[in-house]
Amino acid sequence: MVGKPFWKREEVALLIDLLAGVLGDDAAYRRVSEHFLPRMIDVITPDYVHFSNLFFKIRKLLKEAAAYRGRALAARIREAWEPLRTLFEPVLRSPAFRQGGDLRERLRNLEEALSELQTLAGQDPEFRLEDFVNGARLAAQEIQGSDQDGVRIMTVHAAKGLEFSVVFVAGITPGIFPSRKAGPTGQAEERRLLYVAMTRAKEYLYLSSAEAHPGGYLEEVPGGRLDYDPGVGFLWPEDQWIIQGLGGKR
Repeated sequence: MVGKPFWKREEVALLIDLLAGVLGDDAAYRRVSEHFLPRMIDVITPDYVHFSNLFFKIRKLLKEAAAYRGRALAARIREAWEPLRTLFEPVLRSPAFRQGGDLRERLRNLEEALSELQTLAGQDPEFRLEDFVNGARLAAQEIQGSDQDGVRIMTVHAAKGLEFSVVFVAGITPGIFPSRKAGPTGQAEERRLLYVAMTRAKEYLYLSSAEAHPGGYLEEVPGGRLDYDPGVGFLWPEDQWIIQGLGGKR
């Protein structure tokens, strides 16, 4: 992912505002109403009535989903994707949205955001829609000032779309990364997150473990790919970013 950081992208921010509005955030709902609906009217006339009804139907669907947690929430968000796609697609075709990415890219961004919500909800039985909205907003705030000199501490999710000369990924230990909450079904998502974390580095990547002889993902690195420093951890040269099962080079 290149260009504007993921959680700061306009279509993703609108989605988060829509979810926040469903949860009772009046300011977020006003932003949706003022920013989203006028564009929708411009694009879809004379089908405004149909899409207006669709908008309020989706709002009701999301409000009902907000009453659930964990996997039940994930299932209802999964059901909401196609109606949301139908709602967003004509709006994203408007001239105001044509800069910064084509339609397919913007729809993929929306789908990825909802996929992340489903993954998090599937891993934690107590996960709520509010948790996702708060996490996304925190990630967007962490991005502010990320181009300034200094040390930035952030989650993998917040790092999407960003790059740094040197990156440290801590806690690559079974039970931490991958999370023990992931279970067998969540391993693919944990690997994807590790790949995202690793590919934020432009020059040097440090992978650290909480154990002297780490297992898990670090055991899958082909021999000779890592330099090990007992005082620091594993140093991965920039031209050797390969982990079995994660795909090819960056």
